[in-house]
Parts: sequence; C-alpha cells; structure tokens
Amino acid sequence: MKLILNISYDGSRYYGYQAQKDKPTIQETLTKAFESCLGFQCNVTGSSRTDAGVHAINYCISVEPRDKTSDDWLTVPVGKVHRALRPYLPEDISIIGESIADSDFHPRYSAVSKTYMYLMYDSVSSNPFYNKKAWHLKKKIDDRMLDEMIASSKFLLGTHDFTSFSSADSSVTDHVRTVNQLNISRNGDFINLYINANGFLYNMVRIITGTLVECAYGRIKPEDIPHILEDMDRNKAGRTAPPDGLYLYRIKYDVPINWTLI
Repeated sequence: MKLILNISYDGSRYYGYQAQKDKPTIQETLTKAFESCLGFQCNVTGSSRTDAGVHAINYCISVEPRDKTSDDWLTVPVGKVHRALRPYLPEDISIIGESIADSDFHPRYSAVSKTYMYLMYDSVSSNPFYNKKAWHLKKKIDDRMLDEMIASSKFLLGTHDFTSFSSADSSVTDHVRTVNQLNISRNGDFINLYINANGFLYNMVRIITGTLVECAYGRIKPEDIPHILEDMDRNKAGRTAPPDGLYLYRIKYDVPINWTLI
C-alpha cells in the first residue's frame, strides 16, 4: 500500500524537487515533514524532477515507510493527512488531495501524460505580485505576433525528435516525444501556454516557450520550426525561458485515482 498525495507548491525558494546536498528542495522538505509527523523515515517519491524555481499546481507524490512492510503503518486516516502534516510544512507547500494506491503504482512511471503551463505577461511595467511567478516580456506582443506564436506551435504537435528543444546538458539518449496539445491564449496582459505530452526532456517546455516568443518577435519564422526539429541542434532553437513562469499543471495516470479532495 502507498499513500499518494496531490500537492501544490511555490518553487521560488527551492532548488527543484529532487533532494540535493545542502540545498533546500521539495523532496527534502516533505521527507522531513513526514518523519516529524509520523515518527519514522519515509520514502517520498515524486512525479517529476522540476527545476529550481519551477512551480506545481498538481504534483503527485507517493509515501511509504522505509523499514515497514505492513499495510497498517499509516495511523492517520486518508483525508486527514493534510491536517496532521500541516504544522510541519512551510506555507509554500500545500496538500490538495489524498488517496491510496497499489504497491506497483509509481508517480512518475505510471503517468500516461503530463501537462505544463507557462505563464508570461507583457504589460509596460512589471507586476510585483508576479515576481518569480511569471515571465515579464519587455516587448508587447500584439494580435499579429500572437498569431505567429500559435502558427509556429502547430509544427511541434505530434511525434518528433526534440533534441533541438532539450538542454545540451541532458544525459537522455532517446529524445523522441509526442506532443498531444499545445495551446496559447491571451487573458488581459497575460499569455498562457499549455502543453501536453507523453513525456518531456530537460528544459523542453522552457526552450519551446522561448522559441515561440522569438517567433512572436520575428526572429524565427513559423516555417523554420520543422527545420529546427530536423537539425537536432540545440543552437538552432530559441532561448530558454526563465523557470519563473513554469508550472506542472496536470498529470494523467494509467489507472484512475479516487482523490479525497481537500
């Protein structure tokens, strides 16, 4: 039996999800919270290795004891774990759903697809309330420029080798991914990008976002995107957008999860 939790977090002050030596991370913070709450060490497994400064709206973790095998280790009823854990969690991490999963469930490898949201805005002045929460574009994107972004995004749909849209530091050997949806829309000063795929490479969403912004500004043409994909060269794509505006938005699993919503 595994306890699974759906959490939201503001990643501004963390060095990503995965535990690192001498740096604050989401995994380390959750692991310490569970140990303080339950009185024994737990394995806390996440659904994605989000980068430093990246946020999550829906992020699934699994929790199980390190040295216990019985199914009665969880003394707090499902649905009330958030209350028990609340005194041990900082305000920038919140539990929004609770459930139980079979032992073979894995928050990362049981995922069928993931959706990320990237938030940017192009008002003349910066918004202090969105500092480290969205990318402030210094140059306005008008309707024609937004149409260029949307037209360019269509070439990224489907199954491709996304080497050009992956960090050169990535150690992954298979760069083929399938992008199911890529939607861009405006809401006032804000531009929202939603991308759903069967998996993502290191910095893939941020490089796609940066490249599409370059398309809006005319530095890259929509018809250039197929050639950028074909060249499999990171230098051919646009800049890497900052982590501030990136949010893990939703994860779809191969089995239904009956969440107790908080």
